[in-house]
Amino acid sequence: MANGMTIGSNGSEPGSLSDTIALPLIVWGDEETVKRAGARGGAYLDQIGKTDLATLTQQEWNYFVLCVLTGSIERTEARFLNQLEQNIPG
Repeated sequence: MANGMTIGSNGSEPGSLSDTIALPLIVWGDEETVKRAGARGGAYLDQIGKTDLATLTQQEWNYFVLCVLTGSIERTEARFLNQLEQNIPG
């Protein structure tokens, strides 16, 4: 990478959560985003009492994906707003 950091097998830092699950950090933004998205999806699975994704109905799968995406979007929005507030002109 340009900043001198080494790159994991999928373009992320070696040994990072993103490298472990094979999703580039550029997609998610940072590891906290991945954790928040996973926690939101995991909470839904706990709520319905299922741990095996293969047993989800189509409706349950759709809602699980929605939960994961919502967790990711919330974190990304918070990061964006934080950057925006730090760069207010004047």
